[in-house]
Amino acid sequence: MSAAQRVIVLSVDRLRTQFLGCYGNAWVATPAIDRLACESLVFDEAHAAGAKLADFFQSAWHPAAREWIAGATSTFISDDTEATALAGAAGFAEIIELPSGAGGTQAEDLDATHLASVFAAATEPVLQSLPETNLFWLHVGSLGQVWDAPRALRERYHEDDDAPLPEFVEPPCKLLAANFDPDERWGYALAYAAQVSALDACLDLLLEQLRASADWDSITFLLCGARGFPLGEHRRVGPVDNSLYGELLHVPWLGKLPRRASAMERSAALVAPADLETVLRGDRLPPRDRLEFHGDAQECALRTREWFLRRTVRDGEPRVELYAKPDDRWEVNDVHDRCHDVVEELLVELNR
Repeated sequence: MSAAQRVIVLSVDRLRTQFLGCYGNAWVATPAIDRLACESLVFDEAHAAGAKLADFFQSAWHPAAREWIAGATSTFISDDTEATALAGAAGFAEIIELPSGAGGTQAEDLDATHLASVFAAATEPVLQSLPETNLFWLHVGSLGQVWDAPRALRERYHEDDDAPLPEFVEPPCKLLAANFDPDERWGYALAYAAQVSALDACLDLLLEQLRASADWDSITFLLCGARGFPLGEHRRVGPVDNSLYGELLHVPWLGKLPRRASAMERSAALVAPADLETVLRGDRLPPRDRLEFHGDAQECALRTREWFLRRTVRDGEPRVELYAKPDDRWEVNDVHDRCHDVVEELLVELNR
């Protein structure tokens, strides 16, 4: 990293593309993220490295990236103890660990949320250290720790004929019954939407100060999701069994590059955390036609430009699912029994 290059990375665990306006969502208010997208190169096909947070960081901080980090004046700050431990091993010069939000209660207003406390604690170090710090990495684990957005934010997305407003603050983790109540699933989505809006409002304050007090045009700012959060698709809510589906794997990436290079452009390239260093350096991404994922309980998946294949073992027998991409965004229509040749070809690729 050159002495003049300044990079800010905001990685957010459990952030989904499907709840952001710049990825097509029309009912959740995310004006700050959408404005950032207008200044950024937006990656439509960014994916998590796997179901575990360590997968994300171990992929992002591969050996070449660690050399890059070690050569920089770098600061890492997070409310996730696992993330700060991994940052120490990666070679960050300064590490700031913030309290976790787990066990919190619903906030009276936005300023009292755990998200607000994280951004408040991070903003001053960011603004003060930018002249001397090449790399500032803020990792936010709050979306997986506590859903404490004030009631008013939940009410924003609640209609009179909806089920009663959800009151829980601990992120849900359960497998829905086969005949689950749609109102229950909607309650989870509503509460999550309120958290995303709270995140957006906190980010707005940080970006406002960066634009006002720093040389914004010369800074690289990357917003990326570490993992998504299932909200009832395939009956999973939260990390109940870490199944490798798109709601867990498909994440947002927005890269604001110096002098707004590539602003308002979108990339359809298949990218993963291992590509973060390349993006931050401003180098050309290597061509990739597949992404491979490995989970728990003999589960693995393969994503190509045209297909998503998921393989599991149930009762000792292998089971395969196949979905056409990018049309089947939600992986609803399993076509493995109609595309035997494709399944066989992808299984060969997966077994290499």
